[in-house]
Amino acid sequence: MTNLQIKLPTDTWVSATGNEYLQTIENPIYTRAKSYYYQGKLRIEISPVSYDRAKDNSLIAIALGIFCSLKNIRSKSLTNCSYRKTGLQ
Repeated sequence: MTNLQIKLPTDTWVSATGNEYLQTIENPIYTRAKSYYYQGKLRIEISPVSYDRAKDNSLIAIALGIFCSLKNIRSKSLTNCSYRKTGLQ
């Protein structure tokens, strides 16, 4: 596999193969980016998470965790995940 030398536009959908998507997200330039692949198109979003947003996100996660614990509701918290499974959409 060769490394893509072209810096892709961000915050827009771009036509790409699944291999091009995987190759792109392995590029160190996009280490902190969010990426999506759907129906032959990829999207890269580079948006830094500010202190205030990170603080709000943590507060909401903690509050929901406490609520679920008190109500005996099973829950799972995942933040900034990316899932890939070869051969599937």
